[in-house]
Amino acid sequence: MAYKLQKSPGHLLRRAHQFAQDLYSREVGSRGPTPRQFEVLHAVAANEGMSQTDLVRATGIDRSTLADMIARMIKKGLLSRSRTTEDARANVVSITAAGRRMLNSTLNSVAKAENAALAVLPKTQQADFMKALFAYAEALDKMEAASRKLAAKKKAPAKRKAPTKRKAATKKKTSAKRTAKKKVASGDGRGSSGARLRHSRSAKTVRRSGSGGSGPGQSSNLPEVELIDVHYATCRATIKNPTNNKRYGEQRRKNGTLEYGVVTVTVPPDRHRGDLPLPTWWQKALGLVDEQKHFTIRDLNAFKRTAQLWQRLKAAAEQTSATALLFVHGFNTPFSKAAMTAAQLSYDISFNGVTALYAWPSKTSVSERNYLRARANAEVSAAGLQQFLLELCKNDALEKIHLVAHSMGGYVTLNALAKYIGPKSSFSKLGQVVLAAPDIDSDQFLAEYEALIRLANRSTLYTSRKDKAMQASHFIQGYRRAGWADPVIVVDGLDSVDASPVDMPSLLGHGYFSESSTVRTDLHNTLDGVKPGVGGRKVLESATNVNGQYWRLPKERRA
Repeated sequence: MAYKLQKSPGHLLRRAHQFAQDLYSREVGSRGPTPRQFEVLHAVAANEGMSQTDLVRATGIDRSTLADMIARMIKKGLLSRSRTTEDARANVVSITAAGRRMLNSTLNSVAKAENAALAVLPKTQQADFMKALFAYAEALDKMEAASRKLAAKKKAPAKRKAPTKRKAATKKKTSAKRTAKKKVASGDGRGSSGARLRHSRSAKTVRRSGSGGSGPGQSSNLPEVELIDVHYATCRATIKNPTNNKRYGEQRRKNGTLEYGVVTVTVPPDRHRGDLPLPTWWQKALGLVDEQKHFTIRDLNAFKRTAQLWQRLKAAAEQTSATALLFVHGFNTPFSKAAMTAAQLSYDISFNGVTALYAWPSKTSVSERNYLRARANAEVSAAGLQQFLLELCKNDALEKIHLVAHSMGGYVTLNALAKYIGPKSSFSKLGQVVLAAPDIDSDQFLAEYEALIRLANRSTLYTSRKDKAMQASHFIQGYRRAGWADPVIVVDGLDSVDASPVDMPSLLGHGYFSESSTVRTDLHNTLDGVKPGVGGRKVLESATNVNGQYWRLPKERRA
């Protein structure tokens, strides 16, 4: 029988699911819980003190995904977890006051979305449709229950017949011989290689759980580190003998091809937001890297096929939201630091969505020669960023992609968009494009900025007179930079924000987009679609220069 898409159950279910997701996103918005988070909140509120196993059955969410969701929701203060009085090994989940407020504020919006989903059908068909859906879900529950029962039966130890006296005597002698051999080889057996291997695996597991190398007895008292998955594309060449946390160097890949993957970054729990504590070279050499104190790379998976990345990205979007934050780093940034900065930015602005990174081959030491080489690499790397952006926009799991480019990453971004000659509809999902301290020639920016306005839903420029890195670039290049507010660039369709009044935490004053709490708050509101001078961005002060109106952040010390 020939396959027909219009009669495919899987295809029809996916279409219905996508429509329901779109309605939910429209009614609830980006500030509310995701559909799965709402289901968990609703289930826990209706059955206070549910175990995680009961919650798996109530929501239909698989065990590993649910465990990760609960951990994140506890971190956000929406849920709490405690041990049961009956069984000290079992956890029960409860809803907090904040979680109940979020649930109650969302109920009406969810009801509107679900009524709209049913309203597609005539009222005479709605009851039958719900009856069919309920029957389908009930059949799934029965199938899963049967599967669990079969799995439990397989795990149960098989009953054995009692051995005859003769066999029992033979078995006893054989066992005694084996014990004697073990004692000769390793004393009393406690120093055996098997025991050492088990101890080694246990210690490794503890370190990976975020204990920072502390002893097993201390790990349970330490706060959990946050894990951020950064979905990346890179045109950097792979180094010789790559390791789990070091794979890419400073050179370009051949023929401009991209490699894709996911890197898992750990965020230390006890730090000031805006800080990016990294281990020093001697801490790395002595094995003193501590996930409780440092940003680290827990894992790195490079994929041979892009389909593997899209699968991971889709799963991440289902757990958070269908919005992505794509970060493009600047000069003098190793791949590992670029991934950690992407994770830090996403975490510190409380971004609810998928974190992504485009890593281009910037040099990792500061000199005029390396700076000029990195600039040449940035120009060539624009094609790869354009390709990755188009692929993200085509991805069905995403509804919107925001792009934040820092320093020379702004040069990569402007070139990628300015060189695009295809239809505007290909970038229909491109939301905010934010250029933070862009290292771009002002004349080039003025000549090509219209590409930003044409392709992005909205564009924002952050600039500062205190940025010493931009002053140094001006000195090397001989021309004023777009990221140096002297004066602020003002053009139609671009929100120009002067960050000069903000106290710069670092000596160079170049990383203020992630270091300053004032800028981070404004960036969060910007990505939420808030216009300057409105709502959460009322703190912006209107200012003018010879070019027109721009916005100025207030002088506010780091929170």
